[in-house]
Amino acid sequence: HLVICIHGIRSYGGWQIKFTHEVEKSNKQVRVFRYRYGFFDLMSLLVPIYRRRAISQLEKQLRAIIEERAPSRVDIFAHSFGTYIIFQALKGISNVYNSDLPIHTIVFAGSVLRQTEDIRGLIEKIGAERFVNECGNSDSVLLLSQFIVLGMGMAGRVGFIALEDDSFQNR
Repeated sequence: HLVICIHGIRSYGGWQIKFTHEVEKSNKQVRVFRYRYGFFDLMSLLVPIYRRRAISQLEKQLRAIIEERAPSRVDIFAHSFGTYIIFQALKGISNVYNSDLPIHTIVFAGSVLRQTEDIRGLIEKIGAERFVNECGNSDSVLLLSQFIVLGMGMAGRVGFIALEDDSFQNR
């Protein structure tokens, strides 16, 4: 059982250390991987080639960990820009693995994705059992994401436009 956590923009993911300790303390069978793509400044966010580089690096490492470790279950926790790169990376590897991916749960917080992204389509394609999008309706930084950064939005503020059920919810 693997848990992957991905930090947000303009941070080095300090929360990931505490998260790792708490998860591994509560369940010795779980291995947490903290993905760090480094400090991502606003200029890097605005330039698509830097975003694509971050996505490509994560996608390559996800493929490697799934192939090398053959986990029975993978849970993913991502914040802010981390939600963007994991979403894009999962779309990329889903073309290879289809629903054979062992992804069980995905939790997004403060997502910079557009609320119109086909989140249900991705859930079905990768075979995830549960997807939770944590929303903060007063997260004003996401307004900048929506109106300034091409290809991004504020799903972490208003939620994804999708049918909700036990497998998907905006919370």
